[in-house]
Amino acid sequence: MSQPLAHIPVARLSFALAALALGLVLSACGGGGGGDGNEDQPVQTEFTVISTPTLDGVVFGDNAAVQSRADLQPGVGDGQFIVDESAGAVRFVSYFSFDLSDLPPGATIRSATLSLFNRAIQDDPQSMAILVRIDHVDFGAVFPTAILGATALDSNFAVIADINTLGRKNFGVGLQVQTDLDAGRTRSQYRLRGAIASDFDNVADLALLTDGEDSFGTGELPTLIIELEQP
Repeated sequence: MSQPLAHIPVARLSFALAALALGLVLSACGGGGGGDGNEDQPVQTEFTVISTPTLDGVVFGDNAAVQSRADLQPGVGDGQFIVDESAGAVRFVSYFSFDLSDLPPGATIRSATLSLFNRAIQDDPQSMAILVRIDHVDFGAVFPTAILGATALDSNFAVIADINTLGRKNFGVGLQVQTDLDAGRTRSQYRLRGAIASDFDNVADLALLTDGEDSFGTGELPTLIIELEQP
């Protein structure tokens, strides 16, 4: 026979009531149902995009005579070349383009990293260029035909101070990629240029980077690594 409620010790009664209250709270919150509570959390995804081979390359010249070559490895610095039958200092500027069309609409960029590979140097581009500047640009679906053929969306947002050191150069470009998505652009595009056009020493000072074609078989492609959230 069960004891009358009046005969149950006070401590046991308080514990029973507390347990009952806790059970009601957990039931109301779904705590006893085994749910993970993440049903409304955004999905996080990582994309790695290789530069578009037909839209990365180098533009070089002296603004009077310019060559635009998407089939040549990107380079930045200066050189001495025959332009219009006369030798002169020639500036080298590089462009890279990354296709964003596979990113889901309405995505929010958590982070993005532009990763370029410095394959080789000629002479001393670091001394010549002082700094290699990186611009966020929008030149569309046609490779530029002028050295500075696109007005920068964000000029000089990053620099390479150690261009004489070979290997990977990484830059945060989350803001730039988000800006492209918000503007409805299907590409994120970048330009590399020396802080000065030339040091006029009659010697080529160049940093040579890999391209989307992997022209030299390094396996070190230019990439844009994007972490995003989507609803």
